[in-house]
Amino acid sequence: MFLRFGVSNHLSILEYQEMSCVASSALRDDLDHARDIVIGSEKSAKLLPVAAIYGANAAGKTNMLDALVTMRSHLLWHFSDPVPEALEYTPFKLEKEAAENPSSYDCDLVVENVRYHYGYSIIREGVVTEWLYSYPKGVKTIMFERDFKRSDPTYIGPSLKGMDKHWKAQFGNRKRLLLSAADPLNHEILTPILDAFTTKLMAVRISGEPPETKLIEDLEALPSIRQRLLSFLRNGDAGIVDLEIETGELGEDALRFREKILGIFRSEVSDIRRLESQISEKTKSLYLHHRGSDGEIYKLHFDRESSGTRYLMSLLVPVIVSLSTGSLLIVDEITTNLHTKLSEQILGLFSSEKTNPHNAQFLFSTHDTNLLSRSILRRDEVWFAEKAPTGATVVYPLTDFGTRASDNIEKGYLEGRFGAIPFLGQAAAYFTKHGE
Repeated sequence: MFLRFGVSNHLSILEYQEMSCVASSALRDDLDHARDIVIGSEKSAKLLPVAAIYGANAAGKTNMLDALVTMRSHLLWHFSDPVPEALEYTPFKLEKEAAENPSSYDCDLVVENVRYHYGYSIIREGVVTEWLYSYPKGVKTIMFERDFKRSDPTYIGPSLKGMDKHWKAQFGNRKRLLLSAADPLNHEILTPILDAFTTKLMAVRISGEPPETKLIEDLEALPSIRQRLLSFLRNGDAGIVDLEIETGELGEDALRFREKILGIFRSEVSDIRRLESQISEKTKSLYLHHRGSDGEIYKLHFDRESSGTRYLMSLLVPVIVSLSTGSLLIVDEITTNLHTKLSEQILGLFSSEKTNPHNAQFLFSTHDTNLLSRSILRRDEVWFAEKAPTGATVVYPLTDFGTRASDNIEKGYLEGRFGAIPFLGQAAAYFTKHGE
């Protein structure tokens, strides 16, 4: 589970900002969402399965979530990749000095009951610093450190001795993160830490990959998803009673195009059979079965469904995967094309130990103030993002304010008590005066 993460000099974020999933010990009479997690020999910690971030448009909510997604992307640049490209560097653009300063990312997480602190900083030329610390007995242990301001930039701690011969050729490689080397090495300590970022961190961006293709891929990879998805859809009053993946043949034009693609790569790709299997001769389509008013079953192609149904399915599949695998799911704007009650049900799946036995976590942004109800979110599960006069994003928790469990948080937010709301200023006055 992720305890906290922080970032600086990334997109609209200039100064260091962080979010935490550690439950506040000061709260009383809040919802019983917090989980007792044993961390090594330390006292158990109370961690939260849900964190929501609110704020006006362009305040930087998305960029805060993007920091964790960026860490995942950086770690997916493995040393085995043949293209020597540098890590993506996206500094704050509204200050000249920021373009020359490092972007920094770090987080604390629990893997196999041990707390780890991992982080790094980069500039356009590559890695500046990188570190990994563990706390197996509550005391900091250095696993490795890299600092390219030193003449000998890499230090390997005692717990990783013997790894030097595998990593030595990469110590001076500033275009890759050292932790990403754990993937080809399949190291017993490092690989689970890397997996926490790569295989157990998912981000939903509905506007990206074609939803139907991704849905079919997930449904075929994890057949158990099907029944859980159908159960939710059947109870969601969408009229859906079943789903079907239909396989067909490629047309002649598509087959010719496939052969052209394979012809280009045959001399370049060693495992051509694997590529051939990935560019299939078959087409797959997703159909949903609806019961009509006459009692008959009618098939509708996924693209013919409403945008709300398509969005719901594209969100539900990663939700079910996250709950099944104990992963962290990041969703930007959960309530896009989604009714508040459906959002509430999804949050309930993560908040309940019965439906979330593997301690999956859900981190999301939203404008839906209905979710601020004290029956849905705890006060320490609510965060805000606001744009400072400099144009930089500032992130802060609701617990910074003196509130009580009985307070109407939604009303207080809409009244501006906590900030992070739109301010139209003179623009509103202009349209009031001149609008027709």
